[in-house]
Order: sequence, then C-alpha cells, then structure tokens
Amino acid sequence: MSFSVVRENRQKIETKKFPPIDIVAETVFYTMSVYFLAAKVTKTRYTLTGALLATLAGTVASVVLTRVMV
Repeated sequence: MSFSVVRENRQKIETKKFPPIDIVAETVFYTMSVYFLAAKVTKTRYTLTGALLATLAGTVASVVLTRVMV
C-alpha cells in the first residue's frame, strides 16, 4: 500500500461525521423502553446504568482501536 493511499484513507476517516452522543443515549432509552414494555419487566434496578456504561466502554474501545489501526 502506498503512502498516498494511506493518506487518502486517513483524510476520509478524519472528515467523516459521527453521530452525537445524545443520539446514542436516545437509542439506549428507546430500546430499553420497548423491550421492558414488551417483556413486562418491572424491576429495572441497574439496567440503565449498565447500558450507559456498556455504551461508554464500546465508544472508548472503538476510539482506541481506531487510533491504533490508523
């Protein structure tokens, strides 16, 4: 792979727009509400905290892996 191809790929990655974090949180809330209503779950003690922590961990891991690979 030539350096010009690597440079072009890096520019494509750097200019790509990513969704804002509030959209990710909305997806978590929507999925939880739909699932809990469908399954008639009443005790949701640590579900939101776990879902948001898992989302944060996935986001951090993807950023770190992207930095390592590029």
